[in-house]
Amino acid sequence: VGGAGGMLWEWQTDLRFFSWHRPILADDPAFAAGDPKFEALADTRILLNVHRGDEPYFEWARVVEAVANGCVVVSENSVGFEPLTPGVHFLMAPFDYLAEQAVALAFDEPRRAAMADAAYKLTTTALSQSELLQAALTEAAVVAKQGGRARKPPNRRQRRARNESTMSDVHGLAKTASDLKVAYVAQLQTTRSIEAAISAIEHGDRDHVEVITTSAWRAFDPEVSVIIPHSNQSHFLPDAVRSVIAAGGESGPRTELIIVDDHSTSESRVAAEQLLAEIDWFPARLVARAASGGLPVARNTGLERARAQYVLALDATDVLYPTGLRRLLDKLAVAPTDVVAAYGILERFDATGSVGLTSHLSWDPDLLMRSAYIDSMAMFRRDALVALDGYPTAELLFGFEHHDLWLSVAERGLRADLTRSVIGRRREQIDLVRKISDVDMASNFVILRERHPRLPWPS
Repeated sequence: VGGAGGMLWEWQTDLRFFSWHRPILADDPAFAAGDPKFEALADTRILLNVHRGDEPYFEWARVVEAVANGCVVVSENSVGFEPLTPGVHFLMAPFDYLAEQAVALAFDEPRRAAMADAAYKLTTTALSQSELLQAALTEAAVVAKQGGRARKPPNRRQRRARNESTMSDVHGLAKTASDLKVAYVAQLQTTRSIEAAISAIEHGDRDHVEVITTSAWRAFDPEVSVIIPHSNQSHFLPDAVRSVIAAGGESGPRTELIIVDDHSTSESRVAAEQLLAEIDWFPARLVARAASGGLPVARNTGLERARAQYVLALDATDVLYPTGLRRLLDKLAVAPTDVVAAYGILERFDATGSVGLTSHLSWDPDLLMRSAYIDSMAMFRRDALVALDGYPTAELLFGFEHHDLWLSVAERGLRADLTRSVIGRRREQIDLVRKISDVDMASNFVILRERHPRLPWPS
């Protein structure tokens, strides 16, 4: 589904995903049933039908509800769709081409309308529910007869030996990851302390910054401030900057850009300055730190200089889609005051292409205490973010700073809202920080629990 982001970002989409960590409740914002579901389908031109697993069965209940409300179904390849005819009553395509077929149909409204009409007429006249039920019962009987005997489970002694061996390996790996994390954080603290001392000697300030501003900055009145921190990532920076300019274009909000150079090498710093000179017509500012503070400190450096009511932090390795800022701002601008941020669905990608999605589940404090499922690419009310003390800077959070911020939101009884559209791309990077952060999940959540004791953590 992530691979469809490049085609779906410009369309009005309603992409709904569910977490299975607990039963889905009727009032779940990502869930629709009864009249709200039928109203949503009636307002929708095309429904994408994707199988939950590998079985290519035709999701009849979903299809009939869509067709009955005038919505055309574009389905992943299926079996058992008769008497519906592909190309006449619905479209069918391999998974990798599903979004492409849907977009092509969206551009061809006469064909879509004719297909919707043909499907509606068939389901309301010729489609016999009794025949479908009989076919389903027959198929169920065949499957039941094909069922084999269950494999004999291992005895208690075998299970215990296997579990003890596995747990020993897990504990050993967790201890190694924890030790590596502590050592690496200590090394970072030493390096940053030395850099701060040098900054104090050279500039009289341990937190010294230099600021370069484009000609368009001074007279500009922004709606949104986008903060891009970077440290020796100048090779990615142009793509990130261009995506911000596109997202703040004609149909986007009035946008200013703040690039925070977190004590990069001189070559990377020069590249950032050259990039700023190339976009002198755009309201942008380069804030260069004399000493490295790490990603959250760099974000806060940008936050201190943001002038807009709404702010978004964009990593230098990531990009926004052209409608991303507008969709987030529209969501947040009309939200209740307890909604302090808006986030959208992100396409994850690497050098090979799309690898999935993230930030696709609705706000759920219970799930936040189990998984870091919301990304840092989110739009905040600036005053609310400042009241939360900005982006957390505790060293031992080590890659989980953004998740700590979401837990702070939940702990204060506040929340964020999901816009169910693809708003940007998140680059998957395999570096040392990512490896240690991901492997040492156990101590990460121990630290998070200690920092947010008022949350009802699971036992």
